[in-house]
Amino acid sequence: MLYTKGRNLFVRSTAVPGYPDWGGTIHSPDRYNLTSDYIPVNAGEKITAQMWNDDYETYQPWWCLQYFDAEKTYVSQPFREIVSEEHKAVSATIPQNASYIRFGARYMMDGHYHTRLKLEFGDEATDWRPAPEDAQMFGGGVELYDPCP
Repeated sequence: MLYTKGRNLFVRSTAVPGYPDWGGTIHSPDRYNLTSDYIPVNAGEKITAQMWNDDYETYQPWWCLQYFDAEKTYVSQPFREIVSEEHKAVSATIPQNASYIRFGARYMMDGHYHTRLKLEFGDEATDWRPAPEDAQMFGGGVELYDPCP
């Protein structure tokens, strides 16, 4: 799959409620956690994950990135942590045995839209924009959306 540089791969509208456990299973579908669908990747590619949280002191958001093989069996996770800052970016290299990734975080739903995620190919973090598939969810246009109203 070919993606434009800076394109947000975290598609909120196709994400599932709940959080991934240490083995990649989604648990506790609830109103606060979202996990991406399986995103296809190639071994050796660089990816950059970013989280912005407008109220991290109150809500203590967490995030994680997980790798899966071609059969969508859990492989590993390069990070899973509570983010105690307003913005954080982490870059990683897709391992040889990974064909998919999933990306998830807390405080993505039920009116608690304090958290914004971005997952993109490359090791350079770019400004947040919603995935093109989510443009209508964020007021109509990817180019015009102000992520910090």
